[in-house]
Amino acid sequence: MAARARYHLLEAEYEESHRGRILSETQALLPLRIRGHKVNTEQMVFDERYTPYLRRANLIGFVTMIERGLPTYNSVALTALVDRWHVETHTFHLPCGEMTITLQDMAMLTALPISGWAVTGKIQADRFRDMVEELLGVRPPEKIAGTKGSKTGGLRLTWIEHHFGHLTLDANKETVSRYARAYVMYVFGKVLFSDSGGSDVSWMYLPLLRDWDDAGRYSWGSAGLDYLYRQLDEACRRSKGTSNMGGCVLVLQVWSWLRFPIGRPTTYAPRDWEHTEEDRAPTVVYFYEDVSTKWGPYDNLYRSYTEDFDSLRRGQEWNDNASHKDILQQSWTYNNSRDYETWLQKATRVHLKPSWTNINCLEEGSDEPNEFEKRSGWTSVSTMAPCETVWPVSLYEVSKKLKWR
Repeated sequence: MAARARYHLLEAEYEESHRGRILSETQALLPLRIRGHKVNTEQMVFDERYTPYLRRANLIGFVTMIERGLPTYNSVALTALVDRWHVETHTFHLPCGEMTITLQDMAMLTALPISGWAVTGKIQADRFRDMVEELLGVRPPEKIAGTKGSKTGGLRLTWIEHHFGHLTLDANKETVSRYARAYVMYVFGKVLFSDSGGSDVSWMYLPLLRDWDDAGRYSWGSAGLDYLYRQLDEACRRSKGTSNMGGCVLVLQVWSWLRFPIGRPTTYAPRDWEHTEEDRAPTVVYFYEDVSTKWGPYDNLYRSYTEDFDSLRRGQEWNDNASHKDILQQSWTYNNSRDYETWLQKATRVHLKPSWTNINCLEEGSDEPNEFEKRSGWTSVSTMAPCETVWPVSLYEVSKKLKWR
């Protein structure tokens, strides 16, 4: 029997279970189940008394957006995109080249900070329930052998809904702070750090919310992107009919809609934005608040989207929808994103290789200026990235002028 051809960019360990390899052998696969959940606004009610705490934690913009509701995801089109994810490079490999979600994308879509402390800390599983009781005021149920919902790795989202769904009018300051922590944990489990199961949130984030001012120093956007990368690494190697994908699917979905003319929804005028504070301004996600996606037999849609990605050519990423291009042009001009791009080119000298080749991903470093630097006058430097200038786009006024079709 002839040896099976292997992908140039996939190591054997990854290739064995990669969805792309299985599809290349004409084996049928079912679309992934996307674990991006909307916040249950009836069971988990947002209270404006949480706002001062969320503002101190630099989470108010993100939570405000999530509390308004999330768009309907196109799980079939997302699966066709995930099939092209490569673990080694953390990029989508497409006929027109490689693309990936960046920190800048994360900041502009979620309003989360991308500079600051790393989201990490000590994990003491033996004191899990003591810590939860200290910071939330309610002790999780003890573990019962052979039952679900009592594992030490996370808190059940239904448990959070039951105990922290409604803040009473006479709640004191300490109670409000505890409920705000519970609400953040709930949003983390539903949207930012959702796992493939979709029913729990890891308790490891809770100690980072002990001090709200310290919480505002963490790079939540970086952690969310890293977690999404890890979920993509796992999802592209899942082939069972019940396979799921977690992570911040919201970012993956809107990023895909903005960049590819594949699986884009019909958009409708969103509800009026009721907040005028600068740190609660809407991001581009606001324009996808009310959408309808294409429906049909999953196998037919999956095949259609796969063929669309297979035939994607350079320059197609921005066509078919002028409003997307107009929105992006305004939003990217508003931000100092060029400063960040300039820094990245200067500091890293990264050059992505062409798609489907064995060329090294990065050019060899050298003291001699490369061709790009000769033409542009830039030279490699080692300076601090201007991350503080990358902040969510303010589209409140722009939204009033757009004509929706």
